[in-house]
Amino acid sequence: MERLLVDADRARLGEVTSFAVGDLYSAYCGSAYRVELAVEELFVNVCRHAYGGGKGPVEITRELAPDGEGGEMLEITVADRGRPFNPFTEAPVPELEGELAGRRVGGLGVHLVKTMTDGFAYSGADGRNETVIRFRLDG
Repeated sequence: MERLLVDADRARLGEVTSFAVGDLYSAYCGSAYRVELAVEELFVNVCRHAYGGGKGPVEITRELAPDGEGGEMLEITVADRGRPFNPFTEAPVPELEGELAGRRVGGLGVHLVKTMTDGFAYSGADGRNETVIRFRLDG
């Protein structure tokens, strides 16, 4: 397992997405894009909301393992010690229909994470939020 510890600062976004993606673009281009987009969304949400505008710690872990079907599965965890928030149950449901200008803001990023990953979970205990996303890697 690889680990990166950064402040919840949007200036660190490039470092975070580079760490999460690693060398996936060389072998798993389609999956790499999904990983980059999902991690960006989760990290930016932590930067905006977890610490009330402050810059507390964010830990990102990355683990690659066999998926049991002859392929590989990438698991990324984004953890913080900010206010408790389960993005998968507490984020607003986005409006996906109708004119863009008339839609309510919120929830679209989490919707993208849900649809672009092959698994997701949240846990919160002992003052720590952990959001886990999984990707079955394909070429």
